[in-house]
Amino acid sequence: MENTQYISAYLAGYLRDMGAKPELFELLSGTSPGDMFIPNSAQIAALNIVPQLGFHDFRLMPKDGLIVATAVDERNPGALERLYEIETFCWKKRPIINLYATSERQGLSPEMASRSTTHIDGFRIDTPSGSYEYGSDRIKLYPNQRLLASLIIDPNVARALGSGSGMVVVNSYTASGVLIGGRIEAPSGGDQAILASFRECL
Repeated sequence: MENTQYISAYLAGYLRDMGAKPELFELLSGTSPGDMFIPNSAQIAALNIVPQLGFHDFRLMPKDGLIVATAVDERNPGALERLYEIETFCWKKRPIINLYATSERQGLSPEMASRSTTHIDGFRIDTPSGSYEYGSDRIKLYPNQRLLASLIIDPNVARALGSGSGMVVVNSYTASGVLIGGRIEAPSGGDQAILASFRECL
């Protein structure tokens, strides 16, 4: 009994450390010794057995009098890639996407954010209904802070982005070391939180 308790605690801790949901241990423990728990594809995602890549599970929350949808992807930032969090909302009837780094230290330098010296010339949104390119007049860059950029998109693009998986990519026309982009992984039927955050703009 003592060994069983020790092994159970060890396995539960291991699954937790690996990011799996606690329900996985219950399902494993509830399977008879002569049988084997084999998760289906829905359970693999729901129990976080294989972590989802990209920005997913957007949450609605209030912020500065607005309703925003936000998601983080701890795996996205890298040596050059800065994007850690994506936020969507409607401001003055315009759909906006805010892009954030993990910290101010990983934000943009004044040279990267200044219109006179930046190599960033716009952005691209990939959606199930197509790709949409925007120029520098639709992007605002921020120096020395966690907020990297605000992207102004059209209502039809906002609707398409909320309707399925997509991609947000900030364009740099040189090898400047500026990478800002990430994939949005939506559940079947689209991401309802993203659509709700854009509702006043659609």
